[in-house]
Amino acid sequence: MEEKKVLTIDTMICDLRTVSEETLQSYEKIYISAMTVFITERTQELFHRYPVDLDAMAVEKLDENVRLVEQNGVYKITDQQYKYVVDTYDAMELMPWIRTFMGRIEKLESSNPQLKKKFDQDMEQLYSMYFGEVQNDIS
Repeated sequence: MEEKKVLTIDTMICDLRTVSEETLQSYEKIYISAMTVFITERTQELFHRYPVDLDAMAVEKLDENVRLVEQNGVYKITDQQYKYVVDTYDAMELMPWIRTFMGRIEKLESSNPQLKKKFDQDMEQLYSMYFGEVQNDIS
């Protein structure tokens, strides 16, 4: 009898909408770590029947026929500056990831005003924790 292997997937975006039952059966354990995962009702049901450990910041349930187009990426501006562009269904789900860049973000733009407001509040709270009360000198 052939020994089953362990599958580990660590990625930003993982499209699992077309995973087959045969594929899941061929592994002893499957670990998936991703920022965003795309699944269907069918794949969600399969994951409950097989040893799949899914760790994702965002799980989006889509139809298998939905066409995904990636138009995002990192762009080098200077040797010290990069621009990161991402399209997402819920920008607020990116906040934990954005926080990992605290102290290095020079400018944050978003079509979601709540994200910018939350980021500014987090920065004010962080400033307050380290330096005392936040100064709002608007003259």
